[in-house]
Amino acid sequence: MSEEGTRSLLHRRGIIKTVGAGVAASAVPGGTAVASDHVEVVDIVEAGADDTGTEPIDDVFADHAGDDTRIEFPEGRYRVNDLTLYGLTNFAMVGTGEAVLVPGDEYDPRTWIAGTNNRDVRVENFVIDNTGEGVGSSLTVHAYDGLVVRDVTKRGHHDAGTAAFGFRVIEADGTGTVERLRAADGGDSVGIYTDPVGEITYRDCHVELFANNGVYGSLGTGAVHVDGGLYRNNNVASVRLGAPGSTVTGATFRVDDPPDDYGNCRAVRVADGPGPVAIEDCEIRMISGRGTGGVVGAFSGGSFTVRDTAIHVGPRYTTVGSGGTRTSYAIHVDPATEAEVGSRTIEDTVITGAGDRVAPVEFARDDNELRNVCVEQSGEDRAGIVFHDSADNVVSDSTVSVPGEAIVLDGDSSVDRDGVSTDGSCAWPTEGDAVGDDGGEAAGTAGGEAGGPPKPRRRTGTASRSAAAARRRATSSPSTATSRDRPRATRRLTTATRSPTTAPSPGGRLTSRTRTPSTASLRTSRRPTTWMSRSTGSRFPPSLSGRTS
Repeated sequence: MSEEGTRSLLHRRGIIKTVGAGVAASAVPGGTAVASDHVEVVDIVEAGADDTGTEPIDDVFADHAGDDTRIEFPEGRYRVNDLTLYGLTNFAMVGTGEAVLVPGDEYDPRTWIAGTNNRDVRVENFVIDNTGEGVGSSLTVHAYDGLVVRDVTKRGHHDAGTAAFGFRVIEADGTGTVERLRAADGGDSVGIYTDPVGEITYRDCHVELFANNGVYGSLGTGAVHVDGGLYRNNNVASVRLGAPGSTVTGATFRVDDPPDDYGNCRAVRVADGPGPVAIEDCEIRMISGRGTGGVVGAFSGGSFTVRDTAIHVGPRYTTVGSGGTRTSYAIHVDPATEAEVGSRTIEDTVITGAGDRVAPVEFARDDNELRNVCVEQSGEDRAGIVFHDSADNVVSDSTVSVPGEAIVLDGDSSVDRDGVSTDGSCAWPTEGDAVGDDGGEAAGTAGGEAGGPPKPRRRTGTASRSAAAARRRATSSPSTATSRDRPRATRRLTTATRSPTTAPSPGGRLTSRTRTPSTASLRTSRRPTTWMSRSTGSRFPPSLSGRTS
């Protein structure tokens, strides 16, 4: 071997810590040691990368990225044009201090940090500096199984037509986890685009102010789980799901100050798939702006449940196309023009607010059941629950206290009623956090500032958790606290009614054969154009910049 080659090998041995037993301890912020099962651990600065943000680190990274390898980034700034994660097994790139990644002069927005055909790959503890004018760097990683992305924060507006983040689990029995991803400065496109074949969980993330869905997760065949976190002022939907078994649990949603050109802001949209989608233990506040509802069943979406959830609709959150004259919905279901009719169950849920005209709950397809639901609205001409050409419905053990008619049947509709009161009040379920008619905290309450981190929540204690959710909790990293690890307590959604139950028609069934003017709102959608990877079938959306519905 030449002298130059020997020096090179010695230098490499100096920066690579070979671990004979296959386990190393690496320092992370706070001084905590984290076990590593990587054979080689590389300090990228010692390997020759610039940590001042002046020179690109692409070549140094490419020289060391490989199987059974962990590349550590000490505190510093790292200029990146192109980092490729392709075909790697048991690989990790981890910040061990505040490691800031900044796009270089020659970066491609779509492939800035990207790759597929990976297995057991981890990206952890980075800050993405996206504060430059016109910058839109994307992080897109696909893996067959074992995808983990944790503690990644994006600073600055995403000025590009590509999604800010993209994650996919390629194998049907594969899993992935994205924890504490924060992108609060918004962007011109999608926040997180995810179309898994396997199962992926987004835990305690913060996604805000994106123009075309916060989490766009409705086009894959695998279940997408949103567990905890804050999702605020995203156009089209903050979370969009459709695959069977998908869930939203313990999350906080707000629409309270969206940009003027965001024309249809919704919290959760069930679309593009049959479901069922379960929405449980969530807090949804629709305060101002335009949109078709807090929870929306799109014409292309199927079955869903809403359980142990609180939804508030303020008078300044208005329907699309109304010019601000009609208050919008808490729950709205379109006709099933591109999907099976499916079914919907709303139970143990409180809906509060105020407004004018229409109603907080509207169904335009058959087979809907509401159990132990409390609906309370003030305002003018505000009905409670409206059924449009909707049969085989049930409303039971519920309170519907509104200025207008409690239950409205439009067209060929029918409903069975049992134990429905039209006089009562609904208690907002979060302790010390009452909500006024305009959606803000009521006077004298202990609510936090709007838009801050999710507040401590009271848990329901119900047995409605799915087996899949229990399995995810059991298999999550013991060192990672999730939203479900917080104290739980039974909460009361409705108060005792103050008047006798309203008497239904004979047999407890209400029917209608008379059509009244429709209050249907905008029901349009556009799927993004996608690029298909020949090797994996992965879909990378090349442009998702439109403010579509």
